[in-house]
Amino acid sequence: MLDFLSFLDFLLFIPFWLAWLILIFSIVLLYACYKEMTIKDWLVRPAPIILILIGLSGYVLFDGIKSDSAIGSYNRGNDYIELGEYQKAIDEFTKAIEIYPKLAKAYYNRGISYIELGEYQKAIDDYTKSIELEPDIELELELELEPDNDNSFSFLLALASASYNRGNDYIELGEYQKAIDEYTKAIENYPKLAEAYYNRGRTYDELGEYQKAIDDYTKVIELEPDKVADAYFNRAYIYGELGIHGRAVEEYTKYIDLEPDRADAYNNRAISYDKLGEHKKAKADRAKAKELEEISGKMY
Repeated sequence: MLDFLSFLDFLLFIPFWLAWLILIFSIVLLYACYKEMTIKDWLVRPAPIILILIGLSGYVLFDGIKSDSAIGSYNRGNDYIELGEYQKAIDEFTKAIEIYPKLAKAYYNRGISYIELGEYQKAIDDYTKSIELEPDIELELELELEPDNDNSFSFLLALASASYNRGNDYIELGEYQKAIDEYTKAIENYPKLAEAYYNRGRTYDELGEYQKAIDDYTKVIELEPDKVADAYFNRAYIYGELGIHGRAVEEYTKYIDLEPDRADAYNNRAISYDKLGEHKKAKADRAKAKELEEISGKMY
């Protein structure tokens, strides 16, 4: 025998527009019979306004039924989480979402279940959707995730990677502030993601926010040996742009120690040497840059 919740689930397969028609037509017939007048007579009276009110009421009624039924599946999903049966929990949350797609907590808890099963991209998709529907839910997730837990850690890394990739997409579109926002989210979720600091630094550089760019490049030097050289070069370039030529020379020298075959590093350092009045060093750097350019030209 079907329980009441299952019966409601069955009713919800009726499209909204059909539910409206059934509700309105039934009321019209009842009213017409009660007043012993024809439908035509009834339509010329204040029926249109009444019909609109009934239709709106019907929509709210059925929307409420959908919400209540979805909450039943949602609660069963929570019970399965408590039991550690995450796939069954996902199935129940999915039912809840199918019935009532506006239930943010169903996406949220399904995402948590996906984390436990190691399906991080699905978790990210659900997490993103839950925030779209209910922005305050983001704080709840931050409080629930435990960095020492392997699944939480892997999810945070996946979440950071997703934000990092979105940041790169915004760079391609020239939307630099949005890119910075995404790189910042990536860093908040995984503070050791050197690539996010590096790309955010380059973006700050594009916007002329040089001190922020320098700070990000400095963080890259702390975190990622493979990107140290580029970070030194970019810091040196900014110092040159700011007219701090002593620091620019120091940074270019660090870069050249790591990458001795890049001509523009010598040319740029030569400019800073000239600004400092060290013309012999500037001349030597230009000669070295020319030598490297000639070698490069022969190679290609």
